[in-house]
This record gives sequence, structure tokens and C-alpha cells, in this order.
Amino acid sequence: MNAYKGLKNICEFYEDMNLSHYVDNNQSRLVLNNPDKPELKEQLTSTITGIRNAFVEIYHWVQGELYDLEAITDAINSREEISKNLTGLHKKKTSTQKDIDDLNSGNKTVGTMFKSKDDLGTLGYQMENLTKDIASTQTLLDLLTAYLGNEILPNLKADKLKLYRRVQQQFHVIEISNSHSIASFWSNVLKHDGIKAAS
Repeated sequence: MNAYKGLKNICEFYEDMNLSHYVDNNQSRLVLNNPDKPELKEQLTSTITGIRNAFVEIYHWVQGELYDLEAITDAINSREEISKNLTGLHKKKTSTQKDIDDLNSGNKTVGTMFKSKDDLGTLGYQMENLTKDIASTQTLLDLLTAYLGNEILPNLKADKLKLYRRVQQQFHVIEISNSHSIASFWSNVLKHDGIKAAS
């Protein structure tokens, strides 16, 4: 679009500064700045203002794609975080169970050094809470895995394919419209008496 605006300005400037001298200041022999035939200059201006930048559509589509990918990445990372939490809960449960077993058998370890058999009730309560936490975290992980795998990702793929096709179609329609408008203008330039005489 800027290139066509620049072309218009350059052609007008060239005709005003140079071509006028080449035609002995006979303004009727100019192409764009011909006062008797202002239609070409007006058509060039309207052609330039009528051109749409098809790349704007692509730009907005890419921005949307980046946001969507960021959201999917966040969802997958959240699932991974839940999975890590589940692993940590299993380790904590195993460690607590080992402490309970060591206290029951009378073994002294680093984990039971400051504990006595009186702490078995507290450890049992911790085991009960850990078991509940593991069950609820596992349910959440399974739900999130199923939702991402069965709902989000397949639908995302289908939606992205449809959207890509629509964006491509829109891009081509705009480019064809632009090309038609530009071709129509240059066709009229070729019909100008001075341009025809050059052939």
C-alpha cells in the first residue's frame, strides 16, 4: 500500500518536474497530471485507498494462535504440576508408613529419632490425610488428562484447521480484489493516448 502511494507521489512529482519540460509545458500531454483528463489521477487515488492489507488478517490470526498455544501449554503444565504433586504425596506416604513401621518395631532411624510410640496416633492421622489427598489428586489428574486428551486437543485441532482455511480464504479474496482493482487501473493507463502512442 505504501509502495503504491509512493509510486503515485513519484509519478506526480516526475510529471511536474521533468515531463512538463519534455512536452514543452503542454499539460494536456501529461498522463496523471493532465488537467483535461483528471480521471486517471482520481482512479489512482481511489485504487490506492481501496486496497486492503491482507496481511493484517494474517497478523491477527497469528496473534490469536500464539495466545491459544500459550493457554494449551499452561493447561499441560498445570497437569504436569499436579502429577508432580501426586508423586510427592506418594513419597510422603511411603516415608510416613516407614516411620510407623520403624516405631512399631522399635527401630531407631533418622526419621524416628525424635519420635516415640506416643506419636503413632499423629502419624496414623497423617497417613489417613495423605491417603485422602492422594485419592483426590489422582482423581483430579485423571479428570484433567481425560479432558485434555479427549475434549480439548481433538477439538483444538479441528478448530485450528477450520480457522486456518478461513484465514487463507479471506487472504486470497482480499488479494484477488486488490489485484483486480490494480489491474483495472493499469488497464485504463494503457488506454491513455500518450501511453498507446509509445507502443
